[in-house]
Amino acid sequence: MLPWRGDGVSSAEASQRRPPREAGILVLSPRGHARYALEQLTDREQDVLALMAEGRSNSGIASQLYVTEHTVEKHVKNIFAALRLSPSPGDHRRVLAVLIYLRAVAAG
Repeated sequence: MLPWRGDGVSSAEASQRRPPREAGILVLSPRGHARYALEQLTDREQDVLALMAEGRSNSGIASQLYVTEHTVEKHVKNIFAALRLSPSPGDHRRVLAVLIYLRAVAAG
């Protein structure tokens, strides 16, 4: 679970914001749009993203969380959607998601 969960941003307020985008990635801004997007992930999706950041494969994540690989694939798909990472031939969405996660954790 991320350390800043529940920092008081209402979902109505957040839905009216348009997060900044830079080169296809959701970037951290003073308002913490990426942090907010990460906070919207379920606890399990946050667990999956943290394991992705450790370099685990879908198979490795599934083994550690005692779920099927198909379940992990669904969580990864939901993570990409929450972070607004659409498929692109020039970008690796898994790496971009991990970078967003690591930047958010580092920003504390």
